[in-house]
Parts: sequence; C-alpha cells; structure tokens
Amino acid sequence: MQSTNEELETSKEELQSANEELGTLNAELRNKNSELHDLSNDILNLLNSTRIPVVMLDRRLYIRRITPAATKLFKVLAADIGRPFADIKLNIEESDITSHDLELQITKVLDSLQPVEREVRDLEGCWHGLSILPYRTQDNKIDGVVLALQDIHAVKSANEELEKSSDFLRASEERFRTLFNLGPVAVYYCDISGTIQNFNRRAVELWGRTPAVGDTDEQFCGSYKLFRPDGSFMPHEQCPMAEVLEGKIQEARNQEVLIERPDGSRVVVVVNIRRLENSYGEITGAINCFYDISDRKLTEAALIKSEKLAAAGRLAATLAHEMNNPLQAVANLVSIWAQSPGLDAHGQECAAMAESELRRVTHLTQQSLSFYRESAFPTPVNVEQLIDSVLSIYDKRIEAKGIHVTRRYRLDGTTIRTYPGETRQIFSTLLLNAMEAVDPGGTIDVRARKASHWQNSAIPGVRVTISDNGIGISATNVRRIFEPFFTTKGENGTGLGLWVASGIVDRFGGSILTRSSVHPGTHGTCFSIFLPAKP
Repeated sequence: MQSTNEELETSKEELQSANEELGTLNAELRNKNSELHDLSNDILNLLNSTRIPVVMLDRRLYIRRITPAATKLFKVLAADIGRPFADIKLNIEESDITSHDLELQITKVLDSLQPVEREVRDLEGCWHGLSILPYRTQDNKIDGVVLALQDIHAVKSANEELEKSSDFLRASEERFRTLFNLGPVAVYYCDISGTIQNFNRRAVELWGRTPAVGDTDEQFCGSYKLFRPDGSFMPHEQCPMAEVLEGKIQEARNQEVLIERPDGSRVVVVVNIRRLENSYGEITGAINCFYDISDRKLTEAALIKSEKLAAAGRLAATLAHEMNNPLQAVANLVSIWAQSPGLDAHGQECAAMAESELRRVTHLTQQSLSFYRESAFPTPVNVEQLIDSVLSIYDKRIEAKGIHVTRRYRLDGTTIRTYPGETRQIFSTLLLNAMEAVDPGGTIDVRARKASHWQNSAIPGVRVTISDNGIGISATNVRRIFEPFFTTKGENGTGLGLWVASGIVDRFGGSILTRSSVHPGTHGTCFSIFLPAKP
C-alpha cells in the first residue's frame, strides 16, 4: 500500500511537471500566434500601401493575393481572389502583350524558374515594366508566380528625349565636323602648353604637311617655317599663338604671317587667335582661324602696276594730244620748205625724207590718240583698216625683231558696227602678245573673213585669226589665260590684257577661242575672234 502511494505521488509530480511544460508551450504558441498575426498585419499593410500593381497566382494560375494598385491595370478586385487569372481582362495594349501571350510567359516562368521582364503600355499609353517571378515558399518551394508592374513612363519618356537629344547632338556634331573640315578657313586648336590638339583639312593644305596631334615637339603652329611680313624669320615660340598662350597679348586680330611649306613654296595668311577658357575663367588653350591672302597680295600688286600703266597711258595720250598740233605746223613748214626753188638736189632729198618721217610721227600720234577716243555709240568700222592701223603702230618693233607678218583679208570692204577704240584694244593685245612670243625672225599670220557665230549661224559677222609660231602655251596655262591677274610673263606682265580683251568680246556678243602647242616643230598659238556685225 505504501508502495502504491509512492508511485501515485511520483505520477502526480510527473503530471505537474508535464502541465508546467504544457503551459510553457501554450505561452510560446500564443506568442507565435501573436507574431504571426502582427506579421500578417504588416504584410497586409505593406501590400495595401504599395503603389506597385502586384498579383500573386498559385500553381493553378488562380488569384492568390493582389495589391490595391492592381485593380486599374489588371482589372482585378479583392472579390476576384480565388478566380482563374484567365478570366481577368487586362488593361494593357494588346500590341505589347495579349492575355494568351501573358499566360505563355507565366507558364515559361513556372517551367524554367527564371524571371521574365517586358515593357508594356496601358490603354492610356503609359509605359510599365512587367515582371513575372516565381513564387517561393519559406522552404524554397515554387508555389505559383508573382506579377508586378512598375511605372516607367517618366523614365521611358526621359530616355526617348535623351535619345532625341543624342541624335540631335550627333547630327549637330556631324554638321560641325563637316563645316570644320570643308570650310574655306583653316582652323587649329592648341592646349595651354601650346601642343596642337586638332586641325582641319584647310590647315593641312596651307601648312603643306600634317603634324602629329599631341606631339609636344611641335608647338604653337603646324607650319614648316614662319616669317614676318618684312621677310624676317619668326621662330614658332615667337608666333602669335605663343604670345596669346603666354599672356603677352589678349588676342591676335588680322595679323599677317608668311608660311613656308616643306617644298619651299610660300603663302601669306591672316591669323585671328583667341584664348579659350573654362567655366572658372582659367585658360585652357587657344584657337587660330587663318586664311590665305596670297592671291589678294598678287592682285593688289597687279592693280598697282596696272594703275601705273594706265597713268602712263593717259600721260602718253596727253602728250600725243599736245604734240599733234605742233607736229601739224612743223609738217606744213617742211612741206613749204621742200617746195622751195632754191634747194639743190641734196636739199630736196633731205626735205622729202624729213617730210616722210614727220608724216609717220603724225600718224603714230593720231593712232595713239585713237586708243583713248571712244564714241558713245557703235559706228561702222572697216576691220581691215583697223588691223592695219594697229600693225602700223608696231612697225618699228616688227622690223627690229625681223618678224614676218602675213595678212590675208577676205572681207571685200565689209564693215561692222562696233566701238573702234575697244576693238583696236583687242587686236593690239593679241598682236603684242604674238610679237613677244615669237623668236627673232618668227612669223605672225593675220587673217580676216566674213563668218557666222559658231553657236548660232543666224548671227553674221567677221572672224579674225591671229596665229604665231612662238613658244606656245602649255595646256594647263591655256585654261587660265583669260583669268584676271594670271600671267606667264612674271614681273613683265599684269595678267589683265587677255582678261580685258575677252571681256570686250563677250560684251560685244562675240567669242574668242584659243589653240596652242608647245611640241617641237609644231609650237605656236592661234586666237580666233568672232565679232558680230552688230553688237
């Protein structure tokens, strides 16, 4: 009996211990339930507060849970929980993704366990990023999928604007690059140390070489050599670019510099240099824009020479005018003297010779004046007589050089209405060029005949051909002989004669053609001038 009581007492103690453990477990369970309740509330509040549309589906693709934001895009309500997702009509552009395509994508995620992302638009045209991810349980099992939409419309619009801006920037840069390389002005840029960083095609043409970009051994300018306007040598470290970068001058404006190329040729350029500064006002380098004025320099020199010649011509005309009246008086006196009965045979011979020379001088004076007398209106001109009058002026030069001049006229006294002074100037220029081109004893052939314009046979007129057996003109120079200030005579020519003659012919409505050869045995030049009967 005592033994039984002891066993009961032991059981009672064990039962009391079990009750205490059960109470502890119940307390822990209540705590866990409270934590789970709080966690459920947190998740519910998180889902309700998020602005991201989210739909959770189980493996059967039934709706498990949604966020309030999903009601607009997915068109689902809280009452739709438990319904098949296929019953839901999406508020998404079908051109981006259809309901069937979406189901296929969901199935793909369940099979591959890899998330899928797409960009889609809603029916209002706003862009969203659609993400389809596997739904993982706490023990890492896949029990469905999660659909989430993120508003990316602002980002998408910003990217489109950025792309447009990039396209515009690329196009603007391309236009600038084209202008930079194709522009007529040479441009190059140096950093603060004077190292050349960039240059355009025209700069290479004027330098006659291509410097290495970033080469510290080439500083301030890419030219071979530099000279000042007075011809003195200019070291690169003393050039205008160096002075600007070193702060000696603020900028260089319209400074003349002479560039010598590696082949020895030279060009005169005008440079304009300005410093470049960053946003802090610090000098980062300088840019030089320069252009070739060599032709302008030659033109200025030719114009000065031409003006001197014109002044000399006007002076000669004035002298001829002033000499004409005394010459007429002297000619009359000599004529009276020659008829004097007291002269012996020798005196009469001398008087006749003096009278002949006076007539020639008078004729030359009158011909000289004819170059500067011009009528206001076209007058009838006998071309034969006009050519002969020009040739008579150069009789002594022709005789001194032993030039043989042949004349072949088939005009039968035909006249044209034109301006005699300017027409005489045309023939004078061509004949004088021919005299200078031939060697002593050379030949000049002058022909004139009735003809028609080679482009329009309905325009009658006269064609005059002046040819010589001189040294000829190269094919390269033939193309340029009518350009202003182009000359093959060096310092002895102005380059204006043929240009002026061609301009007169064009103004008369005529034409002037040229043939020339420099080959031995066939060298020579021929000018063919057509003058219409009426200008």
